[in-house]
Amino acid sequence: MRCNGGVGRRHAAGKIVLALLAMALLAGCATPWNAPSGVVATPTPQFAGGEPVLPQLQRLYAPAPLPSAASIISPLALSWLLAGHDEANTFAAPSVPLHGKMRWFFQTPGPVVASPVVGDGMALVNGGDGVLYAVDTHTGELRWRAPVGDTLVAGTAAIADGVIYVATQGHGLSALRLATGQSLWTVDIRLPVRAAPMVVGSLLFVAAGANDLLCLDRETGREYWEFKSEDVFADFWPTQGQPAVTLDDGGLVFIAPGASTEFNALRLRTGRKAWELTVDSRTVGAPVYNAQAGLVYVATWAGYLYAIQASTGKLRWRFALPEAGRPGVGFASGPALAANRLFIGDYQGRIAALDARDGSVLWTYRDGSPLLATPVVGLVNGEAAQVYIADQYGNLSALDSQNGSRIWRVYLGELRSAPALTGTALLAASVGDHGLFALD
Repeated sequence: MRCNGGVGRRHAAGKIVLALLAMALLAGCATPWNAPSGVVATPTPQFAGGEPVLPQLQRLYAPAPLPSAASIISPLALSWLLAGHDEANTFAAPSVPLHGKMRWFFQTPGPVVASPVVGDGMALVNGGDGVLYAVDTHTGELRWRAPVGDTLVAGTAAIADGVIYVATQGHGLSALRLATGQSLWTVDIRLPVRAAPMVVGSLLFVAAGANDLLCLDRETGREYWEFKSEDVFADFWPTQGQPAVTLDDGGLVFIAPGASTEFNALRLRTGRKAWELTVDSRTVGAPVYNAQAGLVYVATWAGYLYAIQASTGKLRWRFALPEAGRPGVGFASGPALAANRLFIGDYQGRIAALDARDGSVLWTYRDGSPLLATPVVGLVNGEAAQVYIADQYGNLSALDSQNGSRIWRVYLGELRSAPALTGTALLAASVGDHGLFALD
């Protein structure tokens, strides 16, 4: 019994010693012996746009340099370098009045669903077969071709300073030399790219997947920041509209995620949220920035068009289609902007001209076929002259911007993308006839 009792006492003593040692070690790890006692402050979360910044959603690798005002494309520029013509996505450019006469037709192996862009006398278009074609804008002859690996769904490019930026291989982005199509660099975006890239100065913005936006150095593809909307539908719907960008208010980027009811304004340099506005349904097309009125516009799938104060996110007005929200009623793309007029088409084949300042309806025109692409506006002396609409049944029509009367119409096969203006011609890509048309 003494032996057992001695063993028990030794075990108890050993446990006490071990516990004391453990406490000493823990205390030594937590605080030095000579440190005064005190309360350790909890880090304060960083906020942007009134919400906490979630590191897994908003990554900042390095602040992006603010572009110069000289790098912004004027709506009066003759070239069509970006999908929406300029950084504001106005879809408007100077042009002589056109008559709808065919200048040339370039046949492609597949249906063309992407819009063309134009620079240095060449039209760049994805041929629906995973190849990017460079076509002479005057003759329609092929200059060069380059494989990009994306068929049917991707391919609207962007042009800047002799370089083309285009989606490749499903989830990549490549820079090609405009003169030859030679590859300069490729980066893996890790998500499908269905929206056209946006170039502003030395920066390249790429919408990817359903709710991502990346800001890259356009010379190297190096990433400055990444924004991911936390509000996204479970059903995947890739973003198909490029962002709009302004240098006003310190630089803002407006992004309409393809599978979200959240419309965002981001700080250009950091990608941090400046504000957000929740809309009625998922956003569609590209947002449009109106520098003169200080407004940004975004359309929704259910048939609403929102006008928002660009600096604050405050709703200024909302236009609704008749029977908006019902099946088969809605928008597939955003508006065009010219001289404080907005032009937008819907699924039921109607196009409306609105006062961009208050949303009042100026006129409407009934096309009879779903309008899936943003209208394009030809400017004369800075004023809207002709409005060009491409419909799903294959008609390309020119309307008088003042009253909506039809000037001419030609059949080009099923049309799903916005055309581009060169100043003396209109370039339209055809799904039905597999090719690119140039009209005088």
